[in-house]
Order: sequence, then C-alpha cells, then structure tokens
Amino acid sequence: MTVATNAFQRWMVRCMAAAGVSGLQPTDVQILHTVNHRDREMTLADLCMMFNIEDTHVVSYALKKLEGLGLIETGRRGKEKTVRVTESGAAACDRYRKSGRIAGFRCGRPQVRGKRDIGNRRDIAGIVRAVRSGGSRRSEHVTRPYGFGFNLTQIV
Repeated sequence: MTVATNAFQRWMVRCMAAAGVSGLQPTDVQILHTVNHRDREMTLADLCMMFNIEDTHVVSYALKKLEGLGLIETGRRGKEKTVRVTESGAAACDRYRKSGRIAGFRCGRPQVRGKRDIGNRRDIAGIVRAVRSGGSRRSEHVTRPYGFGFNLTQIV
C-alpha cells in the first residue's frame, strides 16, 4: 500500500509539471484540485478537515505557495481565511486532467517488469483486489499471472 501511495503522489506531481506548474508537493496539488472542484470559497478549516490534517501550518504553507504562483486567491470572512481558485488555477487543473488522459491515466512510464503495460482499468482493478485481500488463500491465485502477463511480485 505504501508503494502505491508513493507512486500515486509521484504521478500527481509529474502530471502537474506536465501541465506547466512545477515545484509542487502532492498536498499542494490535492488542495488546488479540491478548491477547483468545489468551485466555491473554502476556509482553511474546511481543507484541514477534508484532508484530516491536524497541523494547520501544513495547509497554510501550501496555500501560500499556491497563492504565490497565482493559482488561488485568499481572502477573509470574519476571522477565517478563505480560498478561491483563480482562472489560471482552473486552467492548470484542466491541463492536468488532459495530461493524465493523454498518458493513459498516468504520466511517465510505469515501473513494471512484464509483457504488458498496466494501462487499462481491468488490470488495475485486479491489482487492487490482490492488495486488498492480503495473503488469504482465496487471493493466492492473484499472485500468479492474472490475465495481464505479469506477477504481482514482479512490480518494482
């Protein structure tokens, strides 16, 4: 699960760089996309609660970085800090979405030692089922070739 999480975070950062915005961390990318997706003003507390981040400094730093790049704009509603996506931030999210589609749900080459690439959803779903089921007897057949030409033990 840790390997999958790290791979997904690298994928997010690489797709954002392909969209023309480099130097962001995975948290920054997630915050930008959340604010863009909701298309409404959000507070710092909303973002912290949504991502289950107890240390508000993490989100505050990400917001400062995104504001410095001109992707979001901040404001105040009473004592609360509010955030809204800018036009350039929304455009960056659109480019990100397109770069992910062009790459077939990924940016860059996957690190797989097998005959076929993990390019379609059925293959990914098989891997997720295998990881979720852990080491139960029922899932032992999944570690053998599962219709996509490689063993799960071959994934780097």
